[in-house]
Formats: sequence, structure tokens, C-alpha cells
Amino acid sequence: MPFSEREMDTDTALRIVSELGDLRVFTVVISGGEPTLHPGILEIVDAATRRIPKVMLNTNGILLADYGFASELCRIAPRATLSISLDSADVNVNDVNRRFGAEAVKAIRICAALGQTVCLSNRLTDESISCAEGLMDEFYPSVTHFSVLPRISRTLHESLLNSEEYWKRVEDFGSRLNAKYGTRNELSVVLPFRTMPLEERGDLLNHVQRCCCPFTKMFVDSTGRAFPCFYSAHTDNLLGELHETSVSQVWKSENAQRVRSKALSESPCGMPPGSRAIPLRYRGSAL
Repeated sequence: MPFSEREMDTDTALRIVSELGDLRVFTVVISGGEPTLHPGILEIVDAATRRIPKVMLNTNGILLADYGFASELCRIAPRATLSISLDSADVNVNDVNRRFGAEAVKAIRICAALGQTVCLSNRLTDESISCAEGLMDEFYPSVTHFSVLPRISRTLHESLLNSEEYWKRVEDFGSRLNAKYGTRNELSVVLPFRTMPLEERGDLLNHVQRCCCPFTKMFVDSTGRAFPCFYSAHTDNLLGELHETSVSQVWKSENAQRVRSKALSESPCGMPPGSRAIPLRYRGSAL
């Protein structure tokens, strides 16, 4: 559920959250743009944590660097996970691509001190990949959840940067991280991947050759349009309009069945894991 410059109104967001709770959805991720700028964000997060077992808020951390706002959010939603974006513990390295590193660092420390679960979301860039494990050195054990993402190509130039050399550096990073922190069971790290070993594939992947997202997820943009995931947000993959109908109806719609059939043989986002391809979301202006 993203909130951006065309933000979803609070009443619609609350209705969707209520329907997700009725459907016993396990997880909801609230993102943006920057969701903490939404005027109803505290009410929405409060409602979500009351109805849904796992709630994650993706944020740049700027507003959470304010102790008053952070403490209020943590008070009303103590079970929520705050996923704060930071590419490097060195804010100068972080700010080459992302900016606001000092605010993110302050937000991480404040929220962790308040007892909130913090997930540190890191994108492996050319600048940060050689020192990304420094985030664990800096914030562990007050932060035990880390999500490490590869660079996703949005342009042809970026796709060329995701070379074999880049993926080798990603793999080297994973090896360094495992060597240093691999025995710490309380540490949760989601790492980027290129292929999934057969022994780690779930039963669903015995039947779906390309993508599980249409069977397990729904991405809702700020206008209420539903797609299988963020990167597949394109008219070719439109599941339905939540301003016009319910979550249940969209999930069971003919459009949803069509997209699932397509996912049996091809990725709706057009970007198999480890691919240099540009996601369908960024191709042309079909949205």
C-alpha cells in the first residue's frame, strides 16, 4: 500500500486494511513515496497493527528522527516493523545515491531505543557494496533485522551497470557477511539472490515456473490500482481497481486469473531473479 504525491485518502486506506484483516492476510507493507508524510498515517498504522499480524512501514526515517513523532508511532503500533533505508553506516557514502543518511541513522537509534523492531534496508550500490556489512558492525545487536537489496535497473544505462562483475561483488559481499555473522541465530538478514536452489523451493514453485507473486501478493498503488507486485505495475498486469470494488473481488477476478496463468510461464514484472532486464514498471508509459 504506497502513499505518494497522489496519496490514497485515509478512509479508503482504512477500508482496505479492514478488508485485509477480514481475509486474514498475514502481512501488509505500507510504503511510498514517503508514507510518514500521509496525514492519516498514524491512524492507518494503528488500524493495520490491530487487524494484521505483521505490519511493516517502509520509510526514509526523516520524520522518525524527531523523537516526538517516533515515540507516538511506537506507542500506537508497538508490533510494527520500521524498515528504514540506509545504504552505508558512512553517511557520506549513503548520500551519494540516497541522501538523508544522518537523519536515517538518528531515526534507527531512536526507534531501536524505544524498543521498536527496526529493519535496516540497504541497497547495494557501487559505492556501498564494498562496505555494506559495516551496517551490521554499527547497529547490531540493537538492530537484528537487515534487508539487503540488489540494484534494480530502471534505465538501459543502469542495466549495463548490473554486469557480471557487479553480481560477483554481490556474491562476495554475501560470503563476507556469512563468514562474520553467519552463526548468530538472532540475526535476520535477507540477501539478494540470482537463482534459488531446488532444495529451497517451496511446493508452489513445483507448479509455477516463473513467478509466485500473483498467487501470494497484491501491490496496491496510491490510486487504488492492484497489481501482483511493485515491479509488475503495468496495465498488462492490472488485477483491478480497489476504489471500485473489494479486495476479495479483485483477488478472485478474471484479470487476476489471467495474470496468474501468465505467471506459470513468464514473470509478470519481466525481470527474473538476477536478470539485467528493466522491470515492466519502468518500460514506457503504460501506466
